[in-house]
This record gives sequence, structure tokens and C-alpha cells, in this order.
Amino acid sequence: MWKKLHQSPPETDALRFRTGLALASLYPDSNKWRDSDFEFLSKHLVENLSNDRDWATNFRDIAPECSVFWRNTFLAAGSQLLGQNAAVLLAHFESNSPEQMASMLVSATPQQYQIVFDPVLDNPSREYRNAVVAFLSRVASENPPNGLPEAERIRHGKRRANAGITLLRLNEPELALTSLEIQDDPESITQFIHGCVSRKVEASLLLECFDKVQASTQLQQNATIRHALLLALGEYELSKFGAEKERLSQQIVSLYRDDPSSAVHGAARWVLYKWQRTKEIVAIDRTEREYSPQREWFVKKLELPRNAGETFLTFVVFKPGKFDVGAIPGEHDISSEDDPLERALLNEYGSPGDEAPLEFEAFESRHPTEISRPFAILDREVYHREVKSFKPDHAKLMRIYQASNDVDPAPGLMWYDAVDFCRSMNEQLGIPEDQQPHTIASTNGSEMKSGAGEDASNSSEAWLIHQERRGLRLPTEAEWEVACRAGARTPFGHGSDEALLAEYAWLGINSRKDIHLPKTRKPNLRGLFDMHGNLFEWTYDRRAKYPNPVPTDYTGSPTGKVRVLRGGCWGVMPYLARSAFRMGTAPDFSFVFMGIRPAMTLPSDAEFAGGLDKSDSLVRAQ
Repeated sequence: MWKKLHQSPPETDALRFRTGLALASLYPDSNKWRDSDFEFLSKHLVENLSNDRDWATNFRDIAPECSVFWRNTFLAAGSQLLGQNAAVLLAHFESNSPEQMASMLVSATPQQYQIVFDPVLDNPSREYRNAVVAFLSRVASENPPNGLPEAERIRHGKRRANAGITLLRLNEPELALTSLEIQDDPESITQFIHGCVSRKVEASLLLECFDKVQASTQLQQNATIRHALLLALGEYELSKFGAEKERLSQQIVSLYRDDPSSAVHGAARWVLYKWQRTKEIVAIDRTEREYSPQREWFVKKLELPRNAGETFLTFVVFKPGKFDVGAIPGEHDISSEDDPLERALLNEYGSPGDEAPLEFEAFESRHPTEISRPFAILDREVYHREVKSFKPDHAKLMRIYQASNDVDPAPGLMWYDAVDFCRSMNEQLGIPEDQQPHTIASTNGSEMKSGAGEDASNSSEAWLIHQERRGLRLPTEAEWEVACRAGARTPFGHGSDEALLAEYAWLGINSRKDIHLPKTRKPNLRGLFDMHGNLFEWTYDRRAKYPNPVPTDYTGSPTGKVRVLRGGCWGVMPYLARSAFRMGTAPDFSFVFMGIRPAMTLPSDAEFAGGLDKSDSLVRAQ
């Protein structure tokens, strides 16, 4: 029998396997066993797992030797059938080990998860359950160390999220919430949001957890946790909440209307959108709210030019401070010459007569930056209707791009158009010329007014930015990236996992090569929508390598023609939508993927306390 086990040819694997089972039953402790025997038996069983459970008896005594292969298969095969079979075997032979079972739960795919969870739930031992909970709690609360490669960061986030989800299913909501307490890597939050439904968390259980957070004065202070739970609730159909659905809907309407956190405000809006509560959304979006340092968002009503009606702009507020921006070590950089995707973009989007209108060199070095003034940035991209009000011929452009909806983001704008849009809106607000944030200066330094489209780079004039002035303007690169990251050091605002990027962005992977309505993807951790994808967004800065050190309130190179676009668009691959990616092109170049997201400087807390003057018309209600 040993000879058959050791020397049988491949075509007799079935006979060899039956021989091995017999030997395992008769001589489990024999010194004739080889490592290759255990590997063969383990592999054959996981590939040919049957429902008759004969293997449960025959493998009992050699299971410890086979479990190494099964664990490797469990991790490597994941959602595939082999991974599920490995889960069945491990859940049977290692069910009495709480640490092993908990370890599998935090690594399980949705297809493996219930296989492993059921025996844990069914074990009646309090000591066993406590050991499982202790293991899960350690994993849930452990933030990732700096320097982890991207794949390891994703794995770490998934483990934390799975630990939190399992603790929630074991009725340990307070411990589950530790998986949502982050420093600068939101991966566990994102994986939690998208893992609850697939791991069969009951909607009522998640709602109970959310209610406990809302009832706790201490937990209410953590807007990130509430943001995460809201988005997780939005993954369920409203009907799943049964008799609680109307109460929950009204609670989220109240949060959207009244909560001072921009993270909660943005998440609540997305949930209401998912549940088709359009009437409530419109009513709140069209209610002006004055800026206050005690609230992270405000709404400004604006009368559009040419009797085009009114529009409402929701801004998200950022405090001054020191921030880290740029790509983290190991993040994917882009070759300036040899990248085939770059060449494809140049071929597709190159303008006639210009050999390379788009510059893709990746000047993305990680560096600290300081912003000395509070600022606010629009929570969406500017609408077609808003651009059309000051530039009527934009309607023709939108028809060419097959995007004529009034609230579609407005594409096809030059950098000059973006500047002129901000200036025109400021004029509507009554902001005088000497308070406009964007002006043109002549060579003698005096300020001049200029309309859009005047190519200052080909003359002795250059556009200036006055960050100390109130009024709509283009964001600086630093402001844009701080807003996009929302505290995250990861490649994207939601983390590192490109597999979930389509939940947060309209890109080439999901857009069907078209512009989409704003605010239909999930917001980032500060309540901003479409920071990745839909349209590239103009910033003020000229394109150049970052200086070392970067000055406070840096506005880019003082010379050069190329201006910077950020955020990616509906037609690009994910790495061109990373938070750190800087695309440069000439200010007089426009195409279907270019849009606007204005920013503004806010009064400091001291200035606000001292009273607002006429130049602060953007933050005062009309």
C-alpha cells in the first residue's frame, strides 16, 4: 500500500488517493509518511471534495499535516471553488480552535465567509466566543503601519473590515466600530461599507449600531464613523429596514439638513439619492445657509447672468494647517516618454497642430505643504446650466459632446474659461474689480481687467491670484489635493483598492465613455463628490516640479505656460485619477474632459468674529 501511495503514476490518482485514505485510517502515526503524501492528499481532496463526508473520518488524524496546504489554498483561491472547498475542510477540522477560525474569518471572501462563520456562531462555549472576540478586536483596532506596499495595505484594510463586520454579527457593536477608527488610511472603512451586505449583516443590526452612535455624545464627535455607517446603510434597499424605514429616512433627512459635519452631510445626501428621496434633497439643496466656523459646509444662492435664474452652490470648508501631499513611496508613477497608455491618451486627445498638448510627466514627489487661510471648495463640478449663463455658445459644445442636461458637469472649458467663469460669478455677487481674486498684471505690476480667452502667456501680461481676497477662484493645486485626499495618504480618497473605485468615480472602467450626473457616486471623507473622475478639474497653478521646500500658500511656478488639471475623468484608467496625479496642458486648450470646481478663501475665525463686510458677500446669505 505504501508503494502504491509513493509510486503510482498520475493516471491512477484516484487509486492513490483511496490508498492514502486507507493508510491514514490504519497508520496515521507511521514514519513512512512523506510531506509529498500529505500535499497530494490535501490537493486531491480540495479539488474533489464530495458531499458524503467520508473524508471527515479518514482525514481526522492527518488533518494537522494537511491543513497547511488548505490554508494556502483558502487564501490563494478565495472566491473560487477550491477556496470554498478549503474553507469547508478548515471549518471542519479546525472548528475547535477559536484563533484559527477567527483568523480565517478576517481573511475570508464573501463566498467563504458564511462557511467559516456558522461553526463559530454555533459553538456554545463562552470561553471559545471570548477568544474569538479577543482576536477580532485586536485585528479591528490595528491601524496599518507606514511603508506597507499597496497590496498589503488593501489586505490589512480588508482584515480590519472583516473583523469589524464579524464583531457586529456577534453583537459587539462597540468593538466593531474600532475598525472604522482610522489615521490616514481609509481602506478599512471602504471595505466595511462594501462588505456588510455580502457578509449577510442584517440591515436591522447595522441600524441598531448606527442608532447607538447617534445616541452617544462621545461617538457623535467622530464624523468619520457616522459617515461610514451612513454609506453602509445606503448599500441596503430601504425596504430592508421594515417598519423602521420611514423613521430612518426622516432621520437621514434631518442629518442632511442640520448636521454640521461635511462628512455626514455628504454621506446623508448619497443615501437619500440611493433611496430616491429627491424631493427632500432638492428642498435642502435650495436653502441658503450662511458660512459659520461651527459648520463644515454652507450653501450660497447665486443669481445667474442673462436672467438664467438662480443656482445654489454647496461649499465644503477646510481649516488652515500643514498637510502632506504628493504620491507616497511605491505609488505608481508614470513614465514621461515610454508609457503606452500615455501615448494612447496623446493620440486620442491631441489637438490639431500641437504635437503634445497634454503633458504627463509625473512630478508627484511627496512633500509637506502649508495653507495659512481657511478655504472652501464646491462639493461638485460646475453645471452646464451655470456655464451657459455666462457663455451661451457652450450649449452648442454640449450638444457636440452629447451632454445637454442642464445639471451635467460642464466639459470643454479652457483654463481661461474657468477663470472668467469665476470672475463673472463674482460680478453677479457684486464683488468689485479691486476685490477679484483673479486679475491680470502688466509688466509694471499694475492690475488689468481681461476677458477669458486672452492668451496672457503670449503677451507681457500674466494672470495673478490674490488668495487673501474673497470671491470665487480656481483652487491651488495644494488646496485641491488636500480636499481630494480628505486626510488620506492613499492613492485615492477611498483608499488603495482600485476594485472599489467605480463606487466613488466615473472613469473609463464604468462610465461607458460618457459624462454622468454629479453626486451619483459616493462622496469622500469630507463630503465632496466626483473628486476622482467625471471631469478633470482646472487648478490655478502652472506646471513644474515642486520646489524644496514648498513655500506656504504655494501657487505653482511663477513662469511657464502649462496649467494643471487634477482628478481624472470619465475616459481614463484609474492611475490617472489618483489624488497625486498632475496633468498639464496649455490654458487655451479645451476638450471634453475638462471642467471646473471653484474654491474661495474664507475669513479667519477672528475676522468672522469681528463681523463681515461687503467683500464677504459669498459667505453671507442674501
